[in-house]
Amino acid sequence: MLLFVCMKNEFQIEKDDTGIKIHKWMRKQFPTLPLSALHRSLRTKKVRLNNKHAKGDEVLSGGDVVKIFFDPKGALPNKSPEKKAIIVPDPY
Repeated sequence: MLLFVCMKNEFQIEKDDTGIKIHKWMRKQFPTLPLSALHRSLRTKKVRLNNKHAKGDEVLSGGDVVKIFFDPKGALPNKSPEKKAIIVPDPY
């Protein structure tokens, strides 16, 4: 059995954000999201603007609906665990 979980966030654009491109708006909304993850989400079509796939260069206007189909908090890169030094006793 295959289990697929998709996170969906929906945002209504306010009049203050009119005239901003969608990738700049996403940068403002998710400041901890790495730029590479933001571009990957646009490239893999996980962002929709008014029920159409967003490319990143669309200009927002008041009343637009942006849907994001990923978890912006979970898109952070995984940190590798710290490497531990192995101490081997000297046989001599």
